[in-house]
Amino acid sequence: MNEYDTHTIQSELVAGGHQLVESPADANLVILNTCAIRGKPVEKVNSLLGELRKERRSGRDLTIALMGCLAQLEEGQELARRFGVDILIGPGAITDIVPAIRSLDEGAETFSSLDFQPGLDTHLTPAPSSLSGFLTIMRGCNHHCTYCIVPSTRGPEVSRPVEIIMREVEAMRDAGVQEIYLLGQNVNSYGLGDPGLPSFAELLRLVASSGIPRVKFTTSHPMNFSSDIVDAIAETQNICNYIHLPVQSGSNRVLRRMAREYRRDRYLAIVDEIRAKIDDVVISTDIIVGFPGESDDDFEATLSLYDEAQFDHAFTFIYSARPGTPSHRHFEDMPREIKTERLKRLIERQKAWAQTSNQRFLDREVRVLFKDMARDGDYVVGHSDQNHTVLVPKEQVLRLGLYRVRVDHVTPHTLYGHVAGSRPEAIPLMMAS
Repeated sequence: MNEYDTHTIQSELVAGGHQLVESPADANLVILNTCAIRGKPVEKVNSLLGELRKERRSGRDLTIALMGCLAQLEEGQELARRFGVDILIGPGAITDIVPAIRSLDEGAETFSSLDFQPGLDTHLTPAPSSLSGFLTIMRGCNHHCTYCIVPSTRGPEVSRPVEIIMREVEAMRDAGVQEIYLLGQNVNSYGLGDPGLPSFAELLRLVASSGIPRVKFTTSHPMNFSSDIVDAIAETQNICNYIHLPVQSGSNRVLRRMAREYRRDRYLAIVDEIRAKIDDVVISTDIIVGFPGESDDDFEATLSLYDEAQFDHAFTFIYSARPGTPSHRHFEDMPREIKTERLKRLIERQKAWAQTSNQRFLDREVRVLFKDMARDGDYVVGHSDQNHTVLVPKEQVLRLGLYRVRVDHVTPHTLYGHVAGSRPEAIPLMMAS
């Protein structure tokens, strides 16, 4: 969601007469739009603020803004005071950036806006100048997982009006966007409790009917992942057959301590339904390793769930205690060496299943959206409908966009291939690792 929020902030700045620059070194206003869900992003912000303070002390005329989730927390507000931040704006007030600059220009020493602005839900963000676009359909979360800071930073769930969502969808389509990512802390709960709004499954079908070639969404909560969502994906060609469904743990005991409202059997039943109804579906997940109190048996339960679900990909994390969360207040953290060892084992399991999953696409065609050049410059990088990273030789792609690609080689993290109809080249041995 930070990418969508960042695009909104940039659009507001440009509309207010400000010019974006390529490098922070050329700016007289530096904005840090932050995440606070784990400790590592906060450490990075701390480091960046320290560097910016040094530059100001050496004579650089610089205004510093701290925005996003970290700004909403006392932890971030303390950083702002320590490092002399000029502008402090929470995630519910991002459209206040231009008034903030104006306030400083008129003589104010600092500017702070941490309230959730009601107008943000109906604010229209201009379409991006790219092939892929992000679109927030709701903000906040009504779940209260004990490890999660989101309810404190983004507040309760608020669904955006469907007509506003569709106006942004149509603007993206008209601007040439080929892929839309619908965003929310829990997209499945869109419209819940409001009879005037469609369900999330109905919204998915509505967005797909706009003619956008690819529709994706994230993030889902298993508690709200219903059969009508599975049916919408299975029955609608341009809703991509990729589902990110965080499980967090395979142990019912740990799930209870996390305050995740589902249990292992319910989660696996959802996975079974998804695989039964959606052809060539790819399912990814989030898993937290080393949650307070996680025993050896609890961790083994997570490994066994991984084998049963046969996840195609997983985002794995060591538990990071976040100040202000119930788990930080009430639970004792585990030794880091135990968490690290478990993470290594889980990553090995993930790599093995990812290789097996990717192998089923070998010698087959997949549809790929190419948006960027690969880092080494010899390949074009894109993503399949199933969200695989796909690389093909750059000389086979005359312009960025959607292509059919035949897969020639796979690794746990990447598919390599050639554009259908092009002559495949030998894959360098170094890429087979």
